[in-house]
Amino acid sequence: MNRPLLRHATAALFATALIAMSPATYAQEVAPAYVVLPEADETAIVAAPDEAEATPTLAEIAATDENLAVREGQGEEPDSMVMLSDVLFPFGESTLRAEAIETLRGVATELTAAGPLTLEGHTDDIGDEDFNIALGERRAIAVRDWLVSEGGLDAEQITVVGIGEADPLHATDGADNSAARALNRRVEFVMN
Repeated sequence: MNRPLLRHATAALFATALIAMSPATYAQEVAPAYVVLPEADETAIVAAPDEAEATPTLAEIAATDENLAVREGQGEEPDSMVMLSDVLFPFGESTLRAEAIETLRGVATELTAAGPLTLEGHTDDIGDEDFNIALGERRAIAVRDWLVSEGGLDAEQITVVGIGEADPLHATDGADNSAARALNRRVEFVMN
């Protein structure tokens, strides 16, 4: 018997043995098993998918840190996770504060498992619209760069967008309301 055919026959026999040894009945659902065929002098490894590897939801990720919150999308708009503003950046800047780095460090693992995401950079309504869009993008880039260099995320999985002042969380109604403006300066995480 040639070696490839022997390996396939061994795999079929091994899989049949696993099923036969299973206490599951036909009415029960059985998790699939994966068989890695050994080379000569190696041991076979059998692994079932780990339920703990499920993709975390935004709510689960946000629950890990008080500086995160979930913002429910309106209509067709997806939900997003908001990194609260006073933690992120000094006014008018895109340099991450130490508190922001701690928050990112706390959620990097979950974000790695979450798959592709978009980072939306937001600003308050002070300043020119074009400046605010560019500032929002620089803020989203700062978060992306940290997640890639320190958090282990794949840059190809992250899209950045500068939103600027266009989508405020809190209306200032033209008043000099620094607390409301601060809440509008943020980066939102949207799972794709």
